Amino acid sequence: MISEDFEIDFENKKIIYVPKVSGREFSVRELYSYLQDVFNEAGNMKYDIPIEAESKTKYFLVNGWTIDVKARKRLKGGSLEVIDRPESQRFTVTVVKPDKPRKNPLNAPKLPMVPKGY
Repeated sequence: MISEDFEIDFENKKIIYVPKVSGREFSVRELYSYLQDVFNEAGNMKYDIPIEAESKTKYFLVNGWTIDVKARKRLKGGSLEVIDRPESQRFTVTVVKPDKPRKNPLNAPKLPMVPKGY
């Protein structure tokens, strides 16, 4: 469960990976949903929301929030970019690991085999 592997430091605006239970990878979209749920709770509405979505796979950390390196390495299936920092502190995590392994990586159609000598 993502809530058991990620912690939110509200005062320092940091998202931290602390593998307590699952130790598994999460999609960037799962992180987005989790953060939206956490910041939608009554006690957390006083804090700036840390993440925005541009699409189903492209997200931005905003309002001065950052995410630690361990957490970045546990994300898959999208990109996460910090945009509201000085140039020297910006980073982009482009995660190319698919959510599910592709059986047919070239998306080639399944064609019947042509007999030899045809």
